Amino acid sequence: MVVAKNEDNKKLYDIIDGQQRTTTIFMLLHVLANKQNEKDKQETRKYLYQKGELKLEVAPQNQSFFKTLLEAAEKGSISHCEKDADTEGKQNLFEVLKAILDKVSKLSEE
Repeated sequence: MVVAKNEDNKKLYDIIDGQQRTTTIFMLLHVLANKQNEKDKQETRKYLYQKGELKLEVAPQNQSFFKTLLEAAEKGSISHCEKDADTEGKQNLFEVLKAILDKVSKLSEE
């Protein structure tokens, strides 16, 4: 992963290389947090949220969809989000989260 300080906000970093990997790990942590007891869930969410906002920002045109998708996953189903995946970036986010949910669900059954 390669990061650089954000020129507009020195408290933020821009991911130069490794965006997809970071986003996938972020989604996996989000899904796993939802499987934890409430205390552990809140502990994990400290790494995912700050002041109620996601700590990870994806491409600006996908950020709202990303947030909605994660909220839907928390409620148990993302299928209704597929209709809003109207760009390649949004479709990729949807497909990756769907795959993560499927894998975690199968692991939970074992």
